[in-house]
Amino acid sequence: MMTNEERIREVHRRMAVLKRKRELTRLRAWGGVTVLLFACLMAVTVFSFHGHGLIGNSASGASLLSDAAGGYVLVGVLAFMLGVTVTVILIRSRDRQKKAERKQT
Repeated sequence: MMTNEERIREVHRRMAVLKRKRELTRLRAWGGVTVLLFACLMAVTVFSFHGHGLIGNSASGASLLSDAAGGYVLVGVLAFMLGVTVTVILIRSRDRQKKAERKQT
């Protein structure tokens, strides 16, 4: 038969296991979202540059000065906005986790 202290320790251990499972689930979800967004970014890149004839040119650095550079700018702005958004979400999530840990102790 278990004492009350042993039961409490067991409950805390189970809570820690469940918390870790939730964290891993969130981490895997963010990984999936990241892969999906990367695939979308690559698709936008391929479809926006396919008709411009810029791929395969030897002076591709100078192509940013041409009229067909709109796709480059669009992809750059979207990538920047995505990076900032993901960074802010992850920082807020980490701060919430730290606050929750402080409240528990």
